[in-house]
Amino acid sequence: REDGLPGTLVFYNESGFDNKQLDLINSFLTKIQTENKYENIFQITSIFNTPLARSNLLSEDKTTMLSIITFAGDPASEKFEKTIEWIREESEFLNQKNPNLETEIHLTGPAGILVDAIKVFKSIDLRITITTVILVLVLLIIIYRSPILAILPLVIVGSSLFLSQSIAAFLSEAFDLPLNGQVTGIMSVLVFGAGTNYALFIVSRYKEELLLGKDKWEAMQVTMSRIGPSIVGSAG
Repeated sequence: REDGLPGTLVFYNESGFDNKQLDLINSFLTKIQTENKYENIFQITSIFNTPLARSNLLSEDKTTMLSIITFAGDPASEKFEKTIEWIREESEFLNQKNPNLETEIHLTGPAGILVDAIKVFKSIDLRITITTVILVLVLLIIIYRSPILAILPLVIVGSSLFLSQSIAAFLSEAFDLPLNGQVTGIMSVLVFGAGTNYALFIVSRYKEELLLGKDKWEAMQVTMSRIGPSIVGSAG
């Protein structure tokens, strides 16, 4: 393929690069392109293989140098993420192996930023879910004053969340739809919010029917006949 997502490998040496350091960097770039561990590196553009771009890739004081790496594949895939991590690990190893290189190496640009953003959204998804569960649990305990009555709706809503995420994952795989931590995080909040809200409606109406003298089965039947259509309608 001739397209791809670019990443920028930034080399910085406060004292300016000498020829020996440039040779080490050249060997490093050749190594990662040749090895191409996860087969996601399409091409690398640098001052070594594109001399005409030297003025654009190397600063006048020779302290900063850029190399453009074009990546193939899906940026949201695990393989793509591993490619970025591998290059960063190899960059650290280069400095460890060659102390005299004294060069900071950072992989940024669209590819690096996107992978980092996906990682952040994954962690946000988990934090949002945990925070939502704790908040809802506290509110339910305050309302019902009973841990059992508070936990029961959470179990049901949690099952609904698992089901909705499974369906979302299936649709994403089947129709090649984007699915990331930001989407699943919002989904968690919506499912817990709506699910808890409906649980409160059902329990409240159920108690009202019991107070009117109905037995538990009749009370639940009447409750669902009155509230059920509203819940089904809101799903649309």
